[in-house]
Amino acid sequence: MEPSREVSVRGETIGLPLLASAGFDRLLAAGGHGVHAHPTYELFAVLSGALVLEQESMSSLRMRGGNVLVIRPDVSHRPAERQVKPGTYLWIQVAAQPVSFDGSNFTPADYRAMMIVLERHAGRVHRASGDLMKHLLAYQRLLDRFALPHPPPLLVTRLRIMTCLNLLRIVEHLAETAAIREGAEADPIIQAACIFLEAHYAEPLSVPQVARYLGYDVSWFEKRFRACVGVPPGNYLQSLRVEKAKDRLCAEQAEITDIALSTGFASSQYFAHVFRKFTGLTPTQYRRSLDRQR
Repeated sequence: MEPSREVSVRGETIGLPLLASAGFDRLLAAGGHGVHAHPTYELFAVLSGALVLEQESMSSLRMRGGNVLVIRPDVSHRPAERQVKPGTYLWIQVAAQPVSFDGSNFTPADYRAMMIVLERHAGRVHRASGDLMKHLLAYQRLLDRFALPHPPPLLVTRLRIMTCLNLLRIVEHLAETAAIREGAEADPIIQAACIFLEAHYAEPLSVPQVARYLGYDVSWFEKRFRACVGVPPGNYLQSLRVEKAKDRLCAEQAEITDIALSTGFASSQYFAHVFRKFTGLTPTQYRRSLDRQR
């Protein structure tokens, strides 16, 4: 296991005025972080482990590897004194109204649109996609390299570009997942389907079974689901199962086959195929990437 470590980079150091700071904590024990607040939006991601985040005048939020949270400016917060599971946590703090967009390629209009998305989705824990997590893990490794003495100029350039790209990726992910959630919530039939899938994802379930349970023709149900959610119901179910499997891979050391069967996959081979389609990694590779962060 790697030792505890904290790395922080200020925007002015890499020629990016809109960035207040970015960095990560790799913690093996609780403590060391009192109540604090920032005059910026903070994009907070749990790369591995799990924790409870306490926010001023709000209920505590439980987060685990693969979760992302937007913290509003000036909201006091801290990790709870007792961590659920030590791990690695990454943050990007961006100014709500930067004095300059130098080094970013963002226009003022671009940035205002992104801040609207951050404000709309602040204070709620979001599940990151496998693709977004791969980018954030790579970003954490880049921050770690930057902390070495005398980083080369090209590394500074790369960090500046990757900071902007990951800010954009997080904003796009929040907007896309919100559109899917709101599409489902706007249609009572599709909302009922999503609730049913959430409750029965671990069973050998098929789309025709879901349609019959709801009392609708399969073809009609598939078209309506895709129109509301943006993806076919079969893909939605696979994605749900993969996310449940990711939670188990992060939280426990169960056998891959056991995790596959407990999340609705017929075999470990099919599980690996679907998992790789959604995350770009096999379940074993995904678990190893988490272990490297602990």
